[in-house]
Amino acid sequence: MSSKVRILESCIMPVLCYGAETWATTKKETERMQKTQRAMVRDILGIRIREKISNTEIMNKAGLVDVGYSIKLKKFEFAGHVFRGRASRRRLQHKAEEIQIRRSCVQG
Repeated sequence: MSSKVRILESCIMPVLCYGAETWATTKKETERMQKTQRAMVRDILGIRIREKISNTEIMNKAGLVDVGYSIKLKKFEFAGHVFRGRASRRRLQHKAEEIQIRRSCVQG
């Protein structure tokens, strides 16, 4: 993998996808981001649009993951994080209520 592709993957794509977990992305926005990513990859690899190389082949040559897929993955990871956070809060709340009941039984 060339250094330009590594810079794209490590510096530019995180900026492009920053906060994507909370976005309500439409199909048009996702396609626009994919188009931007492919344009950058094409420029790095020196591939012109006239050469008629498929998008999957371009991404395979660069060894990158499609930005649409990475946004979906981030959304699922964030949803799991939120779900686990809510579940642990419920357990803590239940535990606190349990402690209050025990204290009231001991004192009363």
